[in-house]
Amino acid sequence: MIKNLLVNAAAIDQLCSDDVIKMFITWIDTYNEAHFRIIREIYREPGITRYEIWMRLHGTEVREDSAEADLFKLLIHELSLGMIIRQFREKDDSGNFLKQARKNSSASGSNLMKSAFDDDKPYHLTELGRWFVHYTMNDEVPKPENAS
Repeated sequence: MIKNLLVNAAAIDQLCSDDVIKMFITWIDTYNEAHFRIIREIYREPGITRYEIWMRLHGTEVREDSAEADLFKLLIHELSLGMIIRQFREKDDSGNFLKQARKNSSASGSNLMKSAFDDDKPYHLTELGRWFVHYTMNDEVPKPENAS
């Protein structure tokens, strides 16, 4: 990944700032293969849910209270906190995120907590996450759209 980043950074005029390249190197050092597998699945299919990611990576369901579920929640959390992935948000034509309408809570709702394998909230890469994949997980490539 470091090789790809350096080759791609050198091949393209003004890829992005040195600070962004340093951050990508830090991400490569910080995250592990389990993180990168999740990133790859989201890159391959923007809008994929946590359940779909889990099933593609592991192929079998596990209990919500299992160590596997806890680890999966942690990996998703770390990637979200790191601004590499996020749940889908509506945007206006200028790229501003729109507030979601508040849902009234109903007395007939489920008494179960949100699942680690939620199947109704789509995930996608952030723009910075998209740059990261583009420059580190691909062979030599042209500059992505919207890169500055």
